[in-house]
Amino acid sequence: MTKKWPETVDNLVNDLLTRLSEDDKKRIKETPKEDLRDFHFNIGVDIRNTYGLWGTNKKLVKQTVGIFGHPDDVSSIIIEKLWERLQRDN
Repeated sequence: MTKKWPETVDNLVNDLLTRLSEDDKKRIKETPKEDLRDFHFNIGVDIRNTYGLWGTNKKLVKQTVGIFGHPDDVSSIIIEKLWERLQRDN
């Protein structure tokens, strides 16, 4: 059986919001945008592994950063979109 991955960044962010703890959401929200790279080796790794960015979820990678894009770049975009959503959702 093939896993159904979120095919858009917005859908993935929606899913993340259901999975992340309140503490993680608060920490991300309170982090200055220029420091979001600090999440690369924790939440970023989880995103890359959980959502198949290392090859299985090719549609999202291609749609987000192009055919030769890297999963690290996709997870950075997702973290930034997550941060933006948390800024709006007071």
